[in-house]
Amino acid sequence: MRSSKLRATMLGIVVLLGFAVPATGQAFGSIGGTIRDARGDAIVGATVTILNTATNLSRETQTNERGVWQMAQVPPGTYDIKVAANGFRPATLEAVAIQVNTPLSFDIPLEAGDVTETVEIVSGAETINRTDATIGNTIGEKQIRQLPIEGRNVVDLLSLQPGVTKTDPGDGHDDQRSGAVNGARGDQSNVTLDGIDVNDQQEGLPFQSVIPVTLDSVQEFRVVTSNANADGGRGAGAQVSLVTKSGSNEFHGSAYEFHRNTVTTANSYFNNLAGVERPKLLRNVFGGSFGGPFWKDRFFFFVNYEGRRDAREDSVLRTVPSALLRQGLLRYENTSGGVTTLDPGDIADIDPLGIGVSAVAQSIFQQYPLPNDVTSGDGLNFQGFRFKAPVAVRNNTYIARADFTINDRNFIFWRGNLADNAEDFPPQFPGGPPRYRDIDNSRGYAIGYTSLITDSITNSFRYGLTRQGLESAGASSEASFGFRGLDSIVANTYSSSRVIPTHNVANDLTWIKGSHTFGFGTNMRFIRFHTKSFDNSFPFTRSNSSWLDGTGEELTLPDLSSTFEVAYLDAMVATLGLLDYVFVQYSYDREGNSLPIGTPVVRDFAANEYELYVQDSWKIRPNLVLSGGLRWSLYS
Repeated sequence: MRSSKLRATMLGIVVLLGFAVPATGQAFGSIGGTIRDARGDAIVGATVTILNTATNLSRETQTNERGVWQMAQVPPGTYDIKVAANGFRPATLEAVAIQVNTPLSFDIPLEAGDVTETVEIVSGAETINRTDATIGNTIGEKQIRQLPIEGRNVVDLLSLQPGVTKTDPGDGHDDQRSGAVNGARGDQSNVTLDGIDVNDQQEGLPFQSVIPVTLDSVQEFRVVTSNANADGGRGAGAQVSLVTKSGSNEFHGSAYEFHRNTVTTANSYFNNLAGVERPKLLRNVFGGSFGGPFWKDRFFFFVNYEGRRDAREDSVLRTVPSALLRQGLLRYENTSGGVTTLDPGDIADIDPLGIGVSAVAQSIFQQYPLPNDVTSGDGLNFQGFRFKAPVAVRNNTYIARADFTINDRNFIFWRGNLADNAEDFPPQFPGGPPRYRDIDNSRGYAIGYTSLITDSITNSFRYGLTRQGLESAGASSEASFGFRGLDSIVANTYSSSRVIPTHNVANDLTWIKGSHTFGFGTNMRFIRFHTKSFDNSFPFTRSNSSWLDGTGEELTLPDLSSTFEVAYLDAMVATLGLLDYVFVQYSYDREGNSLPIGTPVVRDFAANEYELYVQDSWKIRPNLVLSGGLRWSLYS
């Protein structure tokens, strides 16, 4: 993480056509526009009311001297909009979707006439952002539920935005380069859930919430891929805003199960070549959700549970001694293009000490399974062993949210997430323990308070704790040895863990003053890292010809092919039982005392982040908006 103090400011000026309220706060939307008569003249003092059709939450405002109306910090949802003015027929616009972190802008015309007659406007609101320069799309609940996703991992949908690419290096371990947004590094993306930071603070992985988020729990999300406003910040990449579902005045629930089995899979070419049957694949994703009112029009709840069970097999390839090498027979490619076999007597003649084949090394070779795959190793002394290995996944996800309307101007919410996940990795060889067991018990909660201080001032306060808790339990707790070119007979894997609680305090205030919409805010994060690792706590030794005097030149033969020299030396040094490479790493405490062998290395460190911003959206004319902002950040 950051070890030095950094100060950064961001200033942006954007001129755009159109008008609306800039979206402020990472978990809200905004809406605005103009009210005009049939001649196009502005209607002053018209009353605009928006009503959430699910919770009966309503907001009201009036148009100013230019016929402009604006509402900021509006919770995402579906709203009906009603407009009324003296001497005009009321107008109603139904089923307008206000989306997370997205400004919505449109005009509503009013017709002169009897106020008892209501005009229903059929055409929907514009979805084109005419307010600021942010680029990105909102994915709603329907798309989230209907788009096919492997493993039902909602964050995979983030990569569907234009300009977003997955760049997984392919070694099975993601890093900071495993995702890019318009060329920015993956660790420059910023992910929030209900306005609270849920980033991986240590690895900086993109497209990832460290607390569980399921498809059935997400109402919608937006990805700003470039040109974020001053209220975005923290990273130069994507600004990802996810919102958890809320309950409503009606009870709604769901139950589901998704099953995948081996029937739909095919065996790999290499499995067929080695005579290994098709690995088993059984996956079940199941769960349910339920939401409704505790107190109609006031107090709502939503809960979601999702489980995943995998009982599958992975194809694993290890490198083992050949059948002949187990008998003390070593082969090599000669300069004539043929293969020469050395028996124990030949090997003793080559050994400068005249000892020859090591009985201890031979006893270890006998513990390996016989090879069944000639595509691995050197093809002569070291060959492949391919097998089906059991892999188990047991995941449980718990999500809950509660929303309470204190009155028509004050609202609070609470949201909690809990993961109970475990995954076993394939063993080193059949019958052995898993190389690793990964455990994830990450959890987090958020509380928020939104207040309509006046008709023109709205404030949103949020606090959240996101605790990332990961453990990788290895199979070994002792020193190790092995032979270069061969997989070790036991898994030399060691345990490690990290717990990273992040306290996040954020506040956004929007002030509508005449033709200006001002935004002020702060975002503070207090991140604590607690790590423990046995990775460097034990010594190990290896056979390695490169560490011999002359790199093992005295073990070579005149007719040894130069292209097979390294493979020959690896096999020869292993056969002689020469453990010539010894590695010991010493760790020290803060007082300079050496830690005993086998003691885990524990590290605790911290990062504090402070950010402030101010921004303005100034409507110069009905079709011209000037937006600008300044953001100051201190990372220490």
